[in-house]
Amino acid sequence: MKAKITTMRIFSIFLSLAMLLGAAPSVGLAAASGSDDYAYYNFESRKNSENMASVRATDAKYVEKDGKLALERTTVEAELYISVKLDDCFTNKDGQPVIISVEYFDEGTGMFTIAYSGTNNTINGRHTNVEDIVYLENTGEWKTHDFYIEDITFDHSYYDGYDFRIGLWAESMGRSVENVYFHSIAVQKIPPKDMVLGAVESEYVGNIFGPGENKALTMDVENRTDSEFTGTVDYTVKDFYGMEVFTKSKDVTTAASDITTVDFDMNEIDKFGVYTLEASYKLKGTVDGEEHTFTDVQTGDFSYVNKVPHELKNERMNIGAHGTWYDMEETAILADWLGTESIRDEIRWRYVEQEKGNLSIPADNREFTGYVKERDMTTLQILAFGNWLYDGGTASAQMVAPETEDQLDAWERYCGFIAEYQKNMDLSKEFEVWNEYNINAFNNNDASAENYVEMTKRAARAVKAQIPNAKILGGGFAGTAVEYLRSLLELGIYDYVDGFSCHPYDWSGDFRNETFVAGMNQFKDAIDEYGGNKLIYLTELGINDGTKADTGVPTMEKASMIIQAYSLMVGEELADKWWWYDLIKDSANTTDQESNFGLVKAQSAVAGETKYAATPAYAVMTNMNCELTGAEPNGSILYDDDPELRAYRFKTRDNKDVATAWCGSEPKNVSFNLGCDTVDIYDLYGNYVETLHGNDGVFSFTLAEEPIYIKGDLRSFEKADNNAVTVEYLSGVVMSGQEITVPVNDTLGRDLTVDVDLSEGGFELVENNGITNGSGAVTLKSTGVDGDFNIKYTFYEGDTAVGMQLSQFTVGQPVELEIVDFEQTSTIDDSCWRAIIKIRNITRSNTFDGVCEPVEGADPASGVNAVKFFDLDPGEEQTIYMNLPPQIKKRNTEVQYKITINGTDYFVGSRTNFQSAGYAYNKPNIDGVIDRNEWTGVWVTADQPENAYSLVAGTTWGGPQDVSFEFNTMWDEENLYMAVALEDNVFCNNEPIDTMWAGDCLQFAIEDQIGMGNNGNYVLDGMGRNSVFTEMAFAMLPTGPAIYRYKVINPSLTVGPVDMTN
Repeated sequence: MKAKITTMRIFSIFLSLAMLLGAAPSVGLAAASGSDDYAYYNFESRKNSENMASVRATDAKYVEKDGKLALERTTVEAELYISVKLDDCFTNKDGQPVIISVEYFDEGTGMFTIAYSGTNNTINGRHTNVEDIVYLENTGEWKTHDFYIEDITFDHSYYDGYDFRIGLWAESMGRSVENVYFHSIAVQKIPPKDMVLGAVESEYVGNIFGPGENKALTMDVENRTDSEFTGTVDYTVKDFYGMEVFTKSKDVTTAASDITTVDFDMNEIDKFGVYTLEASYKLKGTVDGEEHTFTDVQTGDFSYVNKVPHELKNERMNIGAHGTWYDMEETAILADWLGTESIRDEIRWRYVEQEKGNLSIPADNREFTGYVKERDMTTLQILAFGNWLYDGGTASAQMVAPETEDQLDAWERYCGFIAEYQKNMDLSKEFEVWNEYNINAFNNNDASAENYVEMTKRAARAVKAQIPNAKILGGGFAGTAVEYLRSLLELGIYDYVDGFSCHPYDWSGDFRNETFVAGMNQFKDAIDEYGGNKLIYLTELGINDGTKADTGVPTMEKASMIIQAYSLMVGEELADKWWWYDLIKDSANTTDQESNFGLVKAQSAVAGETKYAATPAYAVMTNMNCELTGAEPNGSILYDDDPELRAYRFKTRDNKDVATAWCGSEPKNVSFNLGCDTVDIYDLYGNYVETLHGNDGVFSFTLAEEPIYIKGDLRSFEKADNNAVTVEYLSGVVMSGQEITVPVNDTLGRDLTVDVDLSEGGFELVENNGITNGSGAVTLKSTGVDGDFNIKYTFYEGDTAVGMQLSQFTVGQPVELEIVDFEQTSTIDDSCWRAIIKIRNITRSNTFDGVCEPVEGADPASGVNAVKFFDLDPGEEQTIYMNLPPQIKKRNTEVQYKITINGTDYFVGSRTNFQSAGYAYNKPNIDGVIDRNEWTGVWVTADQPENAYSLVAGTTWGGPQDVSFEFNTMWDEENLYMAVALEDNVFCNNEPIDTMWAGDCLQFAIEDQIGMGNNGNYVLDGMGRNSVFTEMAFAMLPTGPAIYRYKVINPSLTVGPVDMTN
């Protein structure tokens, strides 16, 4: 059998075992009598439950995990949950305190939580999420998490008549990124706690304080006993970096059966930023003649930000806020404090017209726009989306664009109705036609560009009939979509719009200045080709700080991006306005990018966090709007060899000079000629840092990714030739607990003192003798905490600051490790192989020795020994060769090595890959008989548990005798050759040819990975899987040998049976 191809490609082989996927609508149960205080359910023995009325797991699948049968819950919508209903013996309308214990297998990076119906349902009046989120740690062990719930009622009032739900999705958590496996659920009634601590609260939304406001926090302590309790609360305030600001203690007395409010005065906080309060209680009292001691800790967030005065609105810097998704008044308040003029929001067509011809503004939209009006803000109104009454779809499908004459007439009527409402509210004069029409996610029917132009024409006509001076924005593109923009311009959209909008996100996991500028210039150029003179709006732009998401960035990088992008937009004249996406985080799920664009924390707070608390990005934007509202660009400093290193000067609304300056991820020393004697430096939050004195108008800085503000009489704004003061090490890696000596210099040969700011933590000062005759050094020692830390240096001549510099050190792994290849070590014995490991010292100043060995330990009898290395100097790379155990059978397996340096272990791993096809110098004889002498490639064996996958619930692989195989592949310019020697103790395939995959067969796929991302065929689906490949199956059916082609890459080939006579 020959699979003809012209180029060898990466391929995968899949065995189709004689096992089908068993799917049940729900798991079963049987109630058993026992204690009324305890309920239990085990997914391995599902008929033996206790006090469980019903357990539902839609499309249940069971797999074995470390000796236990587990229920698999997946990220597929129908398989996210386990719904649980207990017997009536648990029902308590006043709330029943319980511990719900969930046993799960800790594999992968999934997560889960619990939602339930209780006495104080916070979400839709129907349910509450627990504060706990269980994040899997991939230990490969069975674990149990105990959820304490105070007020669950067990009255079957949760959705569909259940009491609670274990979920891989919840409002507070978002969606798990991986599957989770469960073994059992237990519910135990417990007595109520003596004391319950309330949340950290204040009179301000999110505990966000501004200048002149009383920074007072409170926390309620509820005493549920009949006795007085007394004691203390020790409380600590920490900054964003976890550095202690202060620790204090106060006495607390709480009366019997009373709620005591404990006050915490934060008014000594005088630096803008975000903070955490941690309060630790220890209270004692006598209950029923016995002394009880109550200890508990509660944490919460607060912030001090440069709130923008209500009358000051930055028309250039606005916010996207799904106004009706969260608390509507709070959303408007948070936007107002930012100083934004406009909120981008939608009043969706499907909710406006729920009966044909009957249009009305939904109550929640009316309420939200009312709050926006109260705060003297406006809206950018998105006209969206489809309406199932006209497109024949379902009520939940909204992303269907109107296309027929009837649909377009109804669309135009909707647009006019929205405009009339906005006119009457005197709220909005800016309207955007649809959202991201250029991608299928928001244009499910792939309606044409011509159709979008017609939609825009009709929307403009309807809106301007109500508001003649309204601004109509076309595009709303995902990305800059320049070619799609040109197609719309070619079709005449220019005549119907006042401007164009786009969403130029950077999905690289970074905000690249050069990419942003280039993309927006191309966008502008395309419009200019057709006449120009149109508004350009960035109606969505942001970056997510989902630190575990593929595209997520560190939180401070997100905050920095705000100043960078605004300076670029205004300084380079890239756009007229920007709406940051978005205001409020969707959840606390750090693995989900969509949940983490918000400037404040989620509505559904998790343990230790405060609802709507400011992130650093919120604090940065408030201050930026205070500084730059009304400011006009007035010069820039750019570097041709480093497009991420930039500075922009502005003339403020009160006719003063202010500049923003930053660089890329690596700090850079710069000198600017600013034409003045002194400048004041402020950080990105707006905190005063220092007054610097220049040398003939020249100032020295170390710029970093976090922008700084430079204020003064900036009569000049240009690059200067040199830095007077410098720090030799601007960045580097330091071993945990080790010292580093940083040389500091002054080219003018002065004697200077050096102030070292270690406020971000990570290091302690060992020695600092300043600079004498132009040279000196500062010695620091790592405190043993891994992470990235900024060390700031200020240089003084007497009391005069003459320069500022910065080092950015990473504390952690001192070496880069990589298994670069595996190679055969003997030309005679093909079982002899070794791993090639590269180890490079990435520290600035440490030389060290070490040893490398397999994680499972050395095995000298098999030739597997530990290997030592010596004198690895800073920047040096050495190669280590590690023998593999004899590879009698070639299995693609994981190999892991441990490198020990100074008593600390570091790890590197890879996977052997023996399956690359060898060249067929001689064609094998394809006659149904395998002659191994004809096959020059490597025979790869699949006979391990990791190679097997059970498709039928409750079944397991029975070992190599059950099913296993060896395979070999070769290629030449005409063919791909494949030989498979398969062992199966029972052969059965009575399936029709089109479903023969359901019986014993050989099934394989060939994936095209050539030209990925350009003109190649390697296409990923929404789950990140390759969706374009060739798939075939070979089987012995009752009718004889058969080949069936299930998928094809080449469109000239057909899906279906393969003619075996040719």
